[in-house]
Amino acid sequence: NFFKPSKEKVVFDIKECLGEVASIVSSQLSNNNITIEIHEYPDLLTVSGYPNEFKQVLVNLVNNAKDAILDKQSEMIDENNYEGRIDIMACKEGGKVIIVVRDNGCGIPKEIEKRIFEPYFTTKEDGKGTGIGLYMSKVIIDNNMSGKLYYENVENVENVRNGAQFRIELKEVSQVDFPLAHKGQDIPARGIFKGSKPT
Repeated sequence: NFFKPSKEKVVFDIKECLGEVASIVSSQLSNNNITIEIHEYPDLLTVSGYPNEFKQVLVNLVNNAKDAILDKQSEMIDENNYEGRIDIMACKEGGKVIIVVRDNGCGIPKEIEKRIFEPYFTTKEDGKGTGIGLYMSKVIIDNNMSGKLYYENVENVENVRNGAQFRIELKEVSQVDFPLAHKGQDIPARGIFKGSKPT
């Protein structure tokens, strides 16, 4: 049911979604020598929306980051000096929940930055990309969840030399107003994933 669209808006904890997505993609990333890290935030980060669709957005962003890292690896003469890395950060900021997905891949050329959210626009080779992943992600965040998804270039930020950064902004909702979509064991807020389990 991971990709089954949610029928109704519910209030859910962003951190639970981050942990689930990291667990799902970690094995594939590990096979390509890519580390993914979920950065710690101590409090609940509750928003109103569609948790399954939100997880689809995160998977899309992580897969794009993976592809950018693999492209960079293929261009490098000495791959031993480069380790692919994806960082996902979440926090509260002015009544909003902010989620940032950052990679140290090849980045996006400035001349096409404004087009990356267009439907069917892709820079990948034929057969390797449909061009609807980012478009669908923006529709889910901007239209369906009344938030914002946008792109920022990364240059020399926290020892990351170039790369891409996608930022999601969603309105924070108090969990006392609505029941949480998921209840159960807490998912670790911080972990470095190199396989199927956090280390």
